[in-house]
Amino acid sequence: MVGVAVAAPPVPAGVAAEGVAPVTGELPLLAGSVRLRGVDVSRWPEERRTAAGIGYVPQVRDVFSGLTVEENLEMGGYRVPRHVLRDHIHQVVETFPTL
Repeated sequence: MVGVAVAAPPVPAGVAAEGVAPVTGELPLLAGSVRLRGVDVSRWPEERRTAAGIGYVPQVRDVFSGLTVEENLEMGGYRVPRHVLRDHIHQVVETFPTL
């Protein structure tokens, strides 16, 4: 059983790699449910879960090894409006200037 509760505003939450596929919709749930803001999203297709902000970020360094840091950040925000993404990337670079 995996339980993750996150209060608003939205913040990243972690689930171990072994349990992420049913949460993101890549594999069917064997039991239980996936809830987002109190809504059962267990039967939502993977694309709808992604649009709602549920996703998987691999913890390996070589997924997009040919891309720059900025290009990697852009990949993570491909569904975010361009002007919002620019602001988010700017905030990340200010927070982590050595990137």
